[in-house]
Amino acid sequence: MDHKANPAGYQINFLILQNQDVWITSRLILIIFTFLCVCPPVYAQPWSGLGTQAEPFLIEDANDMQAIGAHPEHWDKHFLLTNNIDLSAFDGQDGRDPYNIIGYYESDLDNHPFTGSINGDGHTISNLTYTDNHNSVGLFGYILSDWQWVITYLGLINPQINTGQGNYVGGLVGYLSASCILCSYVEGGSINGGSYVGGMVGLNDLRYGTYMSHATAEVTGVEYIGGLIGYSEDGVVGYCSATGNVYGIEKVGGLVGVNKQGDIFVSYAMGNVTGENLVGGLIGCNENGDIWHASAFVCYANGSVRGDSEVGGLVGYNEGKIGSCYSTGNIDANSTLGIGGFAGVNTGDIYVSFWDIQTSGQTEGVGNDDGEVYGRTTEQMMQQATFVAHPENWHFVDSSMMHDEFTWRMCEDGVDYPRLWWEPPAGDFLCPDRVDMNDFNLLSLCWPQETIYSGPKECELIDIKLAFSEVIDIDDLVIFASNWLSGR
Repeated sequence: MDHKANPAGYQINFLILQNQDVWITSRLILIIFTFLCVCPPVYAQPWSGLGTQAEPFLIEDANDMQAIGAHPEHWDKHFLLTNNIDLSAFDGQDGRDPYNIIGYYESDLDNHPFTGSINGDGHTISNLTYTDNHNSVGLFGYILSDWQWVITYLGLINPQINTGQGNYVGGLVGYLSASCILCSYVEGGSINGGSYVGGMVGLNDLRYGTYMSHATAEVTGVEYIGGLIGYSEDGVVGYCSATGNVYGIEKVGGLVGVNKQGDIFVSYAMGNVTGENLVGGLIGCNENGDIWHASAFVCYANGSVRGDSEVGGLVGYNEGKIGSCYSTGNIDANSTLGIGGFAGVNTGDIYVSFWDIQTSGQTEGVGNDDGEVYGRTTEQMMQQATFVAHPENWHFVDSSMMHDEFTWRMCEDGVDYPRLWWEPPAGDFLCPDRVDMNDFNLLSLCWPQETIYSGPKECELIDIKLAFSEVIDIDDLVIFASNWLSGR
């Protein structure tokens, strides 16, 4: 058709094309609208990685750490630190943002736990600062995870936490439930709250707990206060220590404020403990539950203990089982009601344990004079013979350095009290107490080994790296070299 000869035909074709454009546009809008209504939104995440156990989200700096608390939709994921992190930019002061706590617990009906995991991979997080009257406060507020090892190989340096009368307060975790902490620590700083306050964990329950970890923070609160854990119910504390001073009013302990139907083993406390009632150098109250007994085995405390009633060098009040433990701290009591060099009051079982009658200033081991507790002088407490007189209950590392998990170490009489076998610096395998040529010769015998079980029996203890890989390799040699000549 000749458009010049028939301009009306051109106009008809233009209108048809225009109508087609409107039709196509309308259909496109309808498709997009339908997609947005039916499909859920996809949130962007600020970290590299997939958040799985095999490919965790990577935490590279303070902003990455801060973002975890801001994204509760990712609290079921797995995280890995790749660097040391300084959180001082998120202290909530001078107009700066406060730290976003990960997980919270107000009540059984009002809570949102972190259910994933975080692997510090030997890195540290420093200068966590939080000042507000809230519950469930720590690097993590509330953890309830299906993953057994939730926090691993992570160090928290110089936390400054003050929640006023807030409950469930700890350096790493405010409330830890059905989860484990492994090979982690809190060094320095101070933790202040109301009830359930600990240097590492405020409240721990449901048969899991803390292993191979320590805290040195100063801890202050009212009730259920501990240098490591404030209140541990049906939980486990193994191969742990606390050395910070602890202040509270009731149920205050150098390591754990209350141990209810839980287990504490091969652990110690060195901090001074101050309270009023139910105060102990290691445990404030060792309390049975409806099903299980509370227990403490192969432990010691050597900090001073001050209180009014039910005050003891190791435990303020015990109704559970305690065995193969000792205490040396001075007891400063404002009354004579339930005061003992080892235990304030005992209604449970204590067997083959000791206290130093000179350093404690106490001639009675137990306030109500009940339990198999032996008072010895400082000189006697520094003699291995004092303890091996009870060979079924006290085991010491022998000349071949072989031991079981409940073994003590005392290389030389008259120098120190017994120490737990894991206390010497990494690499100090043999007596005397120093990383020296004797230890190097043993390392040479075992290194390298594809598995600690492929060489001599002694090689089972040479794997000293943080991850306990059961492989003796260059990582063990590096740690050994860094501790050369350390020790007494």
